[in-house]
Amino acid sequence: MVVVSSMQRQRKASSSSSTSGSETVVSSPPPIAKRDDEFYSRDVIFQVEDVLFKVPRRPFEQESVFKDAFSLPSPCGEEGLSDDNPIYLEGVTEEEFRPLLWVMLRP
Repeated sequence: MVVVSSMQRQRKASSSSSTSGSETVVSSPPPIAKRDDEFYSRDVIFQVEDVLFKVPRRPFEQESVFKDAFSLPSPCGEEGLSDDNPIYLEGVTEEEFRPLLWVMLRP
């Protein structure tokens, strides 16, 4: 397996552009990448009381009340994606939420 950074790809593309006589060879950029459905980790940020929890989103998408909520377009756009805009869980205490996370996310 070879790992190539985007900077290396840019350097390689610019250095492989050459002119020999009337022929010009230009490396094409890599194809636009899509995210794998199973192996592209997305996190979600919850606020419970005054504590933020950043956890993998996948377990919540599979078997919970959040499954339908995550499939809907978010009215706030980026809710749950940053510390500035977490999903606020009202009526849940930190002491209740931690054991839920432990059960859902334990290895």
